[in-house]
Amino acid sequence: MIAEIPNSAGALLTHPGTQYSHALAQALAQQHCLSRFATGLAWGQEWQRWLPASWQSRLVPGLSDRWLYRCWQPELRLLLTGRRRPLTPDDFFRRNHAFQRALPQRLLQQCGAVIGFDTSSWLLQQRAHAAGKPFVLDASIAHPLAKEAVYQQLRQQFPAWATHSESKAPALLALEQQEMEQADRIVVASSFTRDTYLQHGVPSHKIVVNPYGTDLQFFDSKWKAPVPAAGPLRFVFMGSIGARKGVPWLCRVWPRLLAHYPQAQLTLAGYGQWPAAVPLPPQVQLAGAIAPSQRAAFLRQHHVFVFPSYFEGFAQVIIEAMACGLPVITTTATAAPDVMIPGEDGFILTPGDDEALLQALLHFVQHPAEAERMGRLAALHVQPYTWQAYGQRWAALLQSCNSFLYIPTPFSTSLHCTSTSQRRAGSYRCGTVAREPAAASSSIKSLVPTCSGICRCWKATSIGFLKMKETNGRALAATTIRKCWRPCGTSRPACW
Repeated sequence: MIAEIPNSAGALLTHPGTQYSHALAQALAQQHCLSRFATGLAWGQEWQRWLPASWQSRLVPGLSDRWLYRCWQPELRLLLTGRRRPLTPDDFFRRNHAFQRALPQRLLQQCGAVIGFDTSSWLLQQRAHAAGKPFVLDASIAHPLAKEAVYQQLRQQFPAWATHSESKAPALLALEQQEMEQADRIVVASSFTRDTYLQHGVPSHKIVVNPYGTDLQFFDSKWKAPVPAAGPLRFVFMGSIGARKGVPWLCRVWPRLLAHYPQAQLTLAGYGQWPAAVPLPPQVQLAGAIAPSQRAAFLRQHHVFVFPSYFEGFAQVIIEAMACGLPVITTTATAAPDVMIPGEDGFILTPGDDEALLQALLHFVQHPAEAERMGRLAALHVQPYTWQAYGQRWAALLQSCNSFLYIPTPFSTSLHCTSTSQRRAGSYRCGTVAREPAAASSSIKSLVPTCSGICRCWKATSIGFLKMKETNGRALAATTIRKCWRPCGTSRPACW
């Protein structure tokens, strides 16, 4: 278990929920570049024996509780709401908003950089920049506007599944756009995600591709031990039961496979409600959600993993299935082009291509021995994708971020005054980030290190600033900025 004292020069990692943030926190701590992990309902390794089984997924394995800062109220309210009714995007917005506001300013002052996740960082990145800290956005999925286009296509193609692909409110999309514009770096997990960001105008120099890892000891290849003689060919899907994951597409093609091989079996595992108006195809079983501790054993019971998704950020379940020794049938809208070799450890298809999906399924029906050959290669090819390697790449990124001094400008991080005469004239030098190299002028050096926090005058005016909408070519009055920002020179800032 990692037990070192948190590194004040490391990164403050923030996430109001779970996702893979727990694995990232542990990876950063192992690389000695974690300041604190600010999250909702999560616990360190010391709590393992005390947490009930239903809460074990919120345990951060191998990480001491001293690394965690729990802002638990927003997440608890969301969970209680989810027990009363289905959650909506507005519910997640309220949780994410409350979480960002509740984080104490001292956490931002005591770190070298701030990491936030998409949809939960629009306020956080403003606070990070005001504190003089670089902000790195971790994008868990491809560009939101590309996602909206795919959702519109899915609603037309699979109307019975329309509730699984509802549009996001324009106001929420605008907040995500703000996160992308003001982030110093955007970390994505696949080339597919990177390409969608580039297609929507995000500068290439901002984007860093860092593929996820997995626990190769837990997701161990089934071919390391003798495997019983194969019965009927068993295909498996694991993910949320919805249109974006390609479930209706798979079920549309499945009866055509049964015409060639009636004994084939398909298991659909994951969260989600099956539409009442859609009949379940023959030889298809709904397994429900699989507990994290049972996922590896569940995957190893099958022969081929099928994940025909229309849109992902990475699809970590792909490398989990590969590590378990299963060949994979998936699409180009995942991390498959980065981690797989088509024809060797599976097949990579264009989303929505019925004939290609059928031929991939038929390949294993007509050549059953291919499941073992490809499965062994899949387990071999996935070996580089560990959480340790993922953390090492993050450490290199954070080191490059900390090689610069950030010049904080209250509220606006895209506008920076260049001189007194320009400020008086209302002229500004525009840029993505107001930042200078570490070898900056002595006046810059004297400003940043001496200011250890945000002054009370900034707190008093921040409410009004946050209500203003920043537009290109428009900035806050320079006189107001000068009054609201000054080095406080104290060892403990007047926090928010």
